[in-house]
Amino acid sequence: PGLSHQQLLLATLMARWLIVLAPIAMAVAWVRADQAARLDLLQIVLAAGLALVLAEAITFVWPQPRPFALHVGTQYLEPSFRPGLPSDHVTLFWSLALATLRTRKFALWGFPLLAVGLLVGWSRIDLGLHFLAEPQLVQTEQHAGLV
Repeated sequence: PGLSHQQLLLATLMARWLIVLAPIAMAVAWVRADQAARLDLLQIVLAAGLALVLAEAITFVWPQPRPFALHVGTQYLEPSFRPGLPSDHVTLFWSLALATLRTRKFALWGFPLLAVGLLVGWSRIDLGLHFLAEPQLVQTEQHAGLV
């Protein structure tokens, strides 16, 4: 049960390169924004930063091995040797999404960012970088941190 060349390419693009769009989109929004929208952007970035700090704290307190460390599944990309729970990629996208939903100017970004986070998380699972349960745990973490 392997991935075709096209599936591998698409999963790799989502797993590794969609994350690059987040700071680019934020920078473009900053340049085009008025003062109130810039304040919203600062709050969005702060929420994402806090979510990533919380994710690191979870990793420190409860380190979970990645699939390759347990010799489970097939790894299509070279994995990181850091603990795999929670996924920093999904944490970033979902924290950005939930934070944008709380703004007026950027609320339209919220659901597309949630969808992108899901695609990124699923592609990282397909590539053998994470276990299936990790994105759900990140969702729980985000809900607890932003409510």
